[in-house]
Parts: sequence; C-alpha cells; structure tokens
Amino acid sequence: MNDLADVPLEHRSAVSARIEAFKRYETHVPTEKGGKAKFADRLAASLGVNRSQFYRLLRIWRESGDPTRLSNKRGVARGKTHGRTTPLSERARQVMSDEIRKANDEDTDVDIHRRIQEILSDDRAPSLPTIARSRRWKDDRPVGERLDQVVAHAL
Repeated sequence: MNDLADVPLEHRSAVSARIEAFKRYETHVPTEKGGKAKFADRLAASLGVNRSQFYRLLRIWRESGDPTRLSNKRGVARGKTHGRTTPLSERARQVMSDEIRKANDEDTDVDIHRRIQEILSDDRAPSLPTIARSRRWKDDRPVGERLDQVVAHAL
C-alpha cells in the first residue's frame, strides 16, 4: 500500500479507492471489443467521476505515483486550477452587472468582457465564461443575484 500519511485525513478513503481502481484497471484483461473503456466507465462511476476524469487521474498516478496528487481541496485532482479561487469584489460584480444590463443584442460576450477589463484595470475582472453564463441566465432576477449563483457555482 502506498503511504497516505501526507493525504488529508478526510480524503484518504477516496484516494485509497482511486489507487485500488487504478490497480484493477491496469490488470484488467478485456474479453470483448471496447471492454477496457467499458471497464473504465464502471470504475469511474464507482469513484464518482466520469471517464475523462478517471483517465486524467490515472495519468497523474502513472506519472507521479504520489497519492497526494490524487486529492486537493475539492477532493478531485486537477491538472490546473479551475474556477475562481477568490470571490469577485463588489465593484467587479457591480461593473459586470451594469455592463451586461447596458449591452445590446449586437454586443458579444467578448465585447462586454473587454469593456469590463478596461473599467476594472486595477481590479480582477470576471472571466469570460462567468460573463457568458450570467448574461444568458433565463430568469427575471436582477443580474447581481444571478451573478451570486454563477460565482458560487464556479467555486
């Protein structure tokens, strides 16, 4: 068994299950066409990830052999940080809300993003995907309320 001493206690069982699944995958001998992929799907489902995530975690495990790389603060190892790690400032939220409200149908998300970046030159601007999601939200809530949910989802 690999040393899990450096893995956060709350992630040890998940990391251990991942390592065991990787061992099962490596020793699996397919008996039908596409059997290895189907087996990966079953193992991924048992770990609560999709096939793509399973293969990414397997690659990380093969390259490093380090159990700590199979866990992070979200419980799923990633090749790079995804999503916003710090919340948007109130100013950034307000500028985004105002610019989305002022936008017309000809404005693209990129146009809005550029305007927000120009206004927020000294502050972190929301990402283009955050702007796109907020702009396309289909309900009657004010943009600021929708943004709260979009940003919370990105974390």
